[in-house]
Amino acid sequence: MAKVELKHLDAFDNRGFIKCESTSTKDFVVQDVPVKKENYLRLLGYDVHSGNDFIIDLDISTAIKFAKTLRTEINKAKGEDQNG
Repeated sequence: MAKVELKHLDAFDNRGFIKCESTSTKDFVVQDVPVKKENYLRLLGYDVHSGNDFIIDLDISTAIKFAKTLRTEINKAKGEDQNG
C-alpha cells in the first residue's frame, strides 16, 4: 500500500500547512474520565508566523457546518475575483 500524506499548503509560504484526519475517541480520557466513543475530524497544521503546530478537533456535526461555511466563503471569494 502506498504511503501518501495530503497537506494543504499556505498560499504565501509553503512551510505552513493544514491537513485532516478522521479519528475516534475510543481510547480518549479527559481528567481520568473516559469519553464516550465518537468519531471526529482532527485538523493538524503548522503556522509559519507563530512557528507553532496546532490541532483542532471537530465533532462530525461541527465539521459538516465548517465544510458548508468553507464552501460559502470559497464562492464569495470566487465572485470577488470575477467582479474585480
